[in-house]
Amino acid sequence: MKGIIPIIAHPERNEEILSEPVILSSMVQRGILAQINSGSITGLYGRKCRNMAMNLIKSGMAHFVASDSHSCGRRSPDLSRAADIVKKKFGSDIMKQLFYENGMAVLENRIFGR
Repeated sequence: MKGIIPIIAHPERNEEILSEPVILSSMVQRGILAQINSGSITGLYGRKCRNMAMNLIKSGMAHFVASDSHSCGRRSPDLSRAADIVKKKFGSDIMKQLFYENGMAVLENRIFGR
């Protein structure tokens, strides 16, 4: 699958990665991207997932934040609150990269970096 870059969804909620973060680190070093959920940032999935999400952002191993919404009623998105949290903790530039710029780069088939 030459030319295709995998994106790992919600690694901050994966038990193996929570136990051994080096698993994700190894994948990211090989060019795989990671997408964390807004609910993890806001604490919806508990402290452990929130801490992992924040650590992934801090270490540059998170490339996108997504809603993980499967319907309007169940797991409804709270992207605004998550964006505010990221902006306060990491700054406006990181927030824009995670919530907008990196996603646009993928849609436009552009390379990006953090």
